[in-house]
Amino acid sequence: MYIYIGDFMYKLKIKQYRINKHIRQFELAKKLDVSQHYLSELEHMKYPIKISTLYKIGKILKVCPKDMIECNCPICKNKKDQD
Repeated sequence: MYIYIGDFMYKLKIKQYRINKHIRQFELAKKLDVSQHYLSELEHMKYPIKISTLYKIGKILKVCPKDMIECNCPICKNKKDQD
């Protein structure tokens, strides 16, 4: 599922990275100082995510925030087609 912001379309990969790092959802939520429910809703893309929150998650998971976003905007789509 992608979230649309104007013409910008993206998918978050927080859950994928969290699972790969063997961190449970409640553990990550505690480190972020948010509820497990809120983190779950971020992972399921119920809300747009703040860049600062994405940065904090990346810092905890030791992943660049950019890598946790799969962009499907026209610019990135064209770039992928050229590769």
